[in-house]
Amino acid sequence: MSNIITVNPKNLVFPKGDAYVRRGVNDAHVETFEGMMTGKTWPASLGTITVVAKLDKDNKPTGEYVVLDGQHRATAALNIGLTEVPAALYTPKSEREAFEFQVSSNMGRGADLDARPKDRDHAIKVCRTVFKMDLAEIGALFNLNKSSVSRILRDMQASGRKATHTKKGKGKKKGKKVARATESADALKPSDVIPAMRRLAAIIADNVAPIAAHIERRKAKWGEAVNALVAAMSAVDSFTAPEPAPVEPGAGEPAGPVNG
Repeated sequence: MSNIITVNPKNLVFPKGDAYVRRGVNDAHVETFEGMMTGKTWPASLGTITVVAKLDKDNKPTGEYVVLDGQHRATAALNIGLTEVPAALYTPKSEREAFEFQVSSNMGRGADLDARPKDRDHAIKVCRTVFKMDLAEIGALFNLNKSSVSRILRDMQASGRKATHTKKGKGKKKGKKVARATESADALKPSDVIPAMRRLAAIIADNVAPIAAHIERRKAKWGEAVNALVAAMSAVDSFTAPEPAPVEPGAGEPAGPVNG
């Protein structure tokens, strides 16, 4: 049986990529949970999230916890500013067991994994490529027969080849892609971006020194992007903008995120 503990959302680690059963967090789902956390308290109806203690290279607890189940609820708690979240402390025997737990915890309830084909297919691919599970094992985990699992993997492989082939073009459709990206950005509402900006502000506030040092090293390349970010975040409540980073002539476009 798992032990029930209380954790601060700031001490939670959110798995991403192949470590996360979904392709990413659904912002609308997060906002639904935020609306349930009235008075900045965790409602009993949300139950507990499930976490695994993060260990250092010497196999000792770091004080942080990796979220196995409840990433949307935990993200909402972090956004709202909760300081205590009930969590079941789980100890899997392997990374595969931890991933299988994520799958089983996200099937048949809430934002069902089995009702979201793209998320489900991502998880199936991870089972096959990362954990080397056979078709029967994957089928049992996702309530699918082996033929269905095989078809899903073939379709994903075909889609991957098509995407690779498209990337080989010499930018023939670059203008259209930029236009679509711009249209998507213009269509965003403040309610869509403010929670994400608050999360970013919290991360920056907790890591001012290393971020400042990193920006200083890369300011020639990223100065323009940093200035734009500072200007945008100045509008967010409780965020105090630092001095804009200088943009050197010929700096060009940013190469990637600040932490990259």
